[in-house]
Amino acid sequence: MRKVSIFALTLATLFSLSFLSVDNSYFRKPAQITDFSSYHQVDGGSIENIPNNSVVEGSLAYDGMQPNYIIDLDTPLLKQYLNEAKLIGEEESDFWTKISKISDLVSKKALRERDYDSPSYINLTRYYKDSELDIPLSEYIDCSVGVCREHALLIHLLLNSAGIKNKHTYAEIRRVNNAEDYNIVENHGFVTVEHKGKTWVVDSYYKGFNGYLLNDLLSENGITIQSEKAPIAKELIDFRRIIKIHDYPKVWIPKNNEGCLELMDNFHKS
Repeated sequence: MRKVSIFALTLATLFSLSFLSVDNSYFRKPAQITDFSSYHQVDGGSIENIPNNSVVEGSLAYDGMQPNYIIDLDTPLLKQYLNEAKLIGEEESDFWTKISKISDLVSKKALRERDYDSPSYINLTRYYKDSELDIPLSEYIDCSVGVCREHALLIHLLLNSAGIKNKHTYAEIRRVNNAEDYNIVENHGFVTVEHKGKTWVVDSYYKGFNGYLLNDLLSENGITIQSEKAPIAKELIDFRRIIKIHDYPKVWIPKNNEGCLELMDNFHKS
């Protein structure tokens, strides 16, 4: 783990800072941006490309715990994963095999801890929140911890590096399981891909969405036993559906992002 991460986590643990009550009044603009005229602000829950040095709105303004994210593709840690994804994209394997390998790269290697109540996750987000700092995405990878927001951002970037176009998507969803006695409405991040004329959900965090058609998830009946499945899909007894795709998070994209585009091109050309 890098020194900055040890420092951040140690401070948070030593001081045992209590959580602040969060509402919309807590929202702050990205700390790293001093000249907003140099950025495009994109409002929407479905975005095709989030370039390097962009800032993605966190969940603090919506009663969540995540500070704004800095997309730091030029850090060695993220470059390592981008390169691994690029190599997967160059394989002779079929579309869904590549998707599965990149999903495993996120869930089984980069972000192994996946619980909101993980001490590492709580301490990391709390330190940056209380310091009023935006958090580099690589910090989550450094600690190997992340929930759906971090999974969605990372798999979006890795699929792009593999040459697989996708959209980072954020939605309100419902999950019901009578046997386990839960009926949950919550916000959730994932990506969508186009394959053979259909739009599929790819979700390295929640297997109930992974490998199902976006239109089926958006229907009132949600996923049923008759729903079409991709090879990566797992059958669950849970009722699940997408209620709506949000018009957030906001994303601040540098107007001059040729560096990012050049970086991605170099991955595919090298």
